[in-house]
Amino acid sequence: SRYSMDELVRRIEETGGRIQKAVTIDTDFIIAIENAEKNEEFPKAVQFGVVIMREPELLEYIGR
Repeated sequence: SRYSMDELVRRIEETGGRIQKAVTIDTDFIIAIENAEKNEEFPKAVQFGVVIMREPELLEYIGR
């Protein structure tokens, strides 16, 4: 990981994004950090068809 979780959260919020701990049907995307597949919210994201991004994809999306 290039950035700490706090830095990623700050960057997302600076671009107008909202951070939520739980996945819902209204979730646009999740950021999959190391071992994300083991998180109980991950299968729910897959079930809902939520876009799953890794850090490099997130950075590209928000324009670094």
